[in-house]
Amino acid sequence: IMINQDTKRRPRDLSEICEEVDNCDTREQKIKMMRMYAMRQSSYLDWVRCVFDPAIQFALPAGRPPFTPSGPTSATSWGKVHMQLSYFIKGMQAEKLNDLKREMKWIGLLEVLPEKDAIIVADMTDKKHKTSLDRELVDEAWPGLIK
Repeated sequence: IMINQDTKRRPRDLSEICEEVDNCDTREQKIKMMRMYAMRQSSYLDWVRCVFDPAIQFALPAGRPPFTPSGPTSATSWGKVHMQLSYFIKGMQAEKLNDLKREMKWIGLLEVLPEKDAIIVADMTDKKHKTSLDRELVDEAWPGLIK
């Protein structure tokens, strides 16, 4: 029996998705790639919203926190931990944790991610990103996603 290796492929890291989207030649290709990854990995769309939606505000200090990156690979991924976002967003579960506990939990989350993903996610809280995405492209890919 032959196993199709494509069905066994691991989900892409956030940094890999961002790089693939950035490497698209045309705006239309970028939008197609963005939509495809949003359908395959909801964590990508969550990252996009966190970066571009001004209504999403983080209950964390500004700037990248001091953390020890796990290295280029990791046992976990943004796709596995993104559901914890509610603990760091104002108006969600962030208020259930005191500042120190929330910040330690955030550092712990960053430290289990692959290094490139940890940096992308850490910068997300300040609405920063080093990708070719912009608000116009996001609005074109997902009309109404960001109000």
